[in-house]
Amino acid sequence: MAGGVWDGSLKRLITANPQHFISWLLPEAQLLHEVPEHLNRAIDADLLYAVAYHDYPILCHIEIQRRRDPKMARRAWEYNTVITCKYNQLTWSFILYLKKESNIEDSPMVLRVPNGGPEIHRFHYVNVKLWEVPTESLRDLGSFGLLPLLPLTREGGKPDVVEEVITEINGLQDLKMRNDLLTISMTLASLALDKQSDREWLRRRFLMYQDILHDTEIYQLIMQEGLEKGVQQGLEKGVQQGLEKGVQQAEQQEIQDLRQLLLDFVRARFVALLPFATTAVEHISNKDVLQRLILAVGTARDAQEAQEILSHAL
Repeated sequence: MAGGVWDGSLKRLITANPQHFISWLLPEAQLLHEVPEHLNRAIDADLLYAVAYHDYPILCHIEIQRRRDPKMARRAWEYNTVITCKYNQLTWSFILYLKKESNIEDSPMVLRVPNGGPEIHRFHYVNVKLWEVPTESLRDLGSFGLLPLLPLTREGGKPDVVEEVITEINGLQDLKMRNDLLTISMTLASLALDKQSDREWLRRRFLMYQDILHDTEIYQLIMQEGLEKGVQQGLEKGVQQGLEKGVQQAEQQEIQDLRQLLLDFVRARFVALLPFATTAVEHISNKDVLQRLILAVGTARDAQEAQEILSHAL
């Protein structure tokens, strides 16, 4: 099941525009309806849709991966088998990889008896490595729901492609859809831009839209998901500190809550920076600045980048 800020953003993007993704992954297929992804007590797939493929009903199963998982093929096989048996329909599995990784197991996955024994299972699935997808091929589909993926494609990891995405999305008439797509686009773009200068450019673009993005449901979900992940990681490291929840009426209490949330992100992801971050946040009393730092630290690639983010805020 997908986890993390980027994985969750893509899952929400697909959920909002499923036909756009079905048409990309399975050309000429038509979406029929969403299928519950909860399979049993132990298994939840990421996304599952009933589609008509050349007028034949099948299920389209999608898993989202930020990083390589050596057990991913076996997991997909398990999910596919359970789905096929539960719904009594052929199931086509797709694994979407967001960021370039090596040694990803290719289809098919073959299980055979060792020492020259017979083949028992052969599972075919589709790996979609976004960094190998030609940017133009995705652009030519003309689907606004796919626009946020452009920076993750083969020629897409640069500011002019991100700017193209922002411009196209700004042309949409549906205000809620436009704002949600902007939020998701900037979140995924933070994964696509590798150069420090490009990431600084993205932060400046984010600041231009911060008032709009902060109010979107997608942004709040991303923040909540990041918080939950941070708490889980912190507990795994033995950190026994509760997070105060709810909105506080007093201005000073609200600022203190944001400071604490930022420190929890640092503790969960870059514990060595905690002393520096603790000193730094004491000098920050602006709520907007603290909110931006939470998102920036939550999506920082490494401790050095996180430290630079905190240093620039002083």
